Amino acid sequence: MATLSSRTYPLLRLITQFGGRLALTLALATTVQANEPGPAPTAVLGKLSFPTSSASAPAQAAFVEGMLLLHLFEYRPAMLAFQRASKLDPDFAMAYWGEAMTHTHPVWNQQDLEAGRAALARLGATPELRLAKATLPVEKAFLQAAEILYGEGSKLERDQRMLQAMEAMAKQFPDDDEAQLFLSLALLGVTEGVRDLPNFLRAADIAKAVYRRNPLHPGAAHYWIHGMDDPVNAAGALEAARALSKIAPDAGHSLHMTSHIFVAMGLWDDVVASNEAADRVVNTTLKAKSQPPYSCGHYSEWLQYAYFQQGRERDGFQLLLDCQRDARAALAWFAAHPGEVYLSAKNVAALKERINWSQVTMRATAIVESPRYRAQAAAIDLDISDVGRYEGWALFSRGLAQVWSGDLRRGRRALERIHAIAALPAEAEDNGSEGKYLAIMAQMLDGLIRFRSGDPVEGIRRVQAAAEAYEAMPFDFGPPATVKPPRELLGEMLLERGKHAEALVEFDRALNNAPKRALSLAGRERALAR
Repeated sequence: MATLSSRTYPLLRLITQFGGRLALTLALATTVQANEPGPAPTAVLGKLSFPTSSASAPAQAAFVEGMLLLHLFEYRPAMLAFQRASKLDPDFAMAYWGEAMTHTHPVWNQQDLEAGRAALARLGATPELRLAKATLPVEKAFLQAAEILYGEGSKLERDQRMLQAMEAMAKQFPDDDEAQLFLSLALLGVTEGVRDLPNFLRAADIAKAVYRRNPLHPGAAHYWIHGMDDPVNAAGALEAARALSKIAPDAGHSLHMTSHIFVAMGLWDDVVASNEAADRVVNTTLKAKSQPPYSCGHYSEWLQYAYFQQGRERDGFQLLLDCQRDARAALAWFAAHPGEVYLSAKNVAALKERINWSQVTMRATAIVESPRYRAQAAAIDLDISDVGRYEGWALFSRGLAQVWSGDLRRGRRALERIHAIAALPAEAEDNGSEGKYLAIMAQMLDGLIRFRSGDPVEGIRRVQAAAEAYEAMPFDFGPPATVKPPRELLGEMLLERGKHAEALVEFDRALNNAPKRALSLAGRERALAR
């Protein structure tokens, strides 16, 4: 995630005023914390209208900046912008509300409950005192919704009540874009990170309607994409994907987000272009702070996957090596600069954990996608001491490489360890899907081991069961959640048995879930060439 920074910005340019509502385009504003420079003064993040009761034009400008960043899921820069707004106008109720909202990430099923409550507490000690500082009806409604979001009860209970509050607010303010978009976001998040198709499609429709009114609103295009980033519906949000990178070309997440649609449609050139651009934004920001570059992370993971789909095996493997190189430099820099922030990580341990997660993903992708570099990737040792149950993904991919190379003994040891990891307690942010993916991967590896051990019938049966379990789960956006799609593995196993017609069926089913995926296409060609 790109971060903002210290010292001063030029004031926001006021572009136009209409109907009593102030419309602003970001060209960026005021002050932030030391040692964290933000986007360039001419950074473009979109346009929205959110009038408030603040009498301070600089505070309002910082608030709008925060709102644009919030809608782009650039949560730390958004938090800093809202903090600047509250410093400029200490009684600015919506600035504290905005800061609180940066501590909930609905689509990612993440929430820092204490930080959200602390942000609200800086406005006033009680909900009543806080509400008294909001003047406009829409401000009061947003504050009341935040009180629900950070109130009592489990996260699921609070998310459900938040959705109810946003339903009511959207009805009360039918022409307010922000009320509509926060309803869209609540619909995306209420199922705790699991795709609920009716909810997602309704969220997309709401966001699309806002986009029709304001085609420069980053949240409108963003939530439209999130609502339809699956292979069945992705074409319906291609317009939004083509638009978002132009709406907010200076936000890394904006540039990456377009690839949610491109991956779902198998548009690999577009996936590469969008994530290369996102990485450039991140590294431009780091360079401005005299910090080392970063080749790990979410954008690089998707970029690497797309390189392999293009057949660029060398580039995909090199990106894994770049991640390792840059990770060492970033950790060394961070250790030498205590008290600094690198990306959004506040300490070395947090950055190390993020890097290790990324390296597990990138090594697994190289193992599965690249026959040419499989052995080299599998030979890379990773520090997986702090990735929790995600260690199962590292073991699964390496186990596949071991079994494919004929080392069944080590493959079985990997399988035993996956079973042990699956038995560990789930982490707080796990919505239940992590354990299911671990079980599916264990079934796949077990099936392949049995297949190669002289029991092909039982091996195929187990991978078939894994495929059925995988398809019974809600679709998870992006590259395959289990690294290797079960139908693709099943098709490859059937080909080995000479069952070309049955293999063709499996490859076609794999391509339904992952359109234009290179290994499934190659398997399909082999199945047809009988």
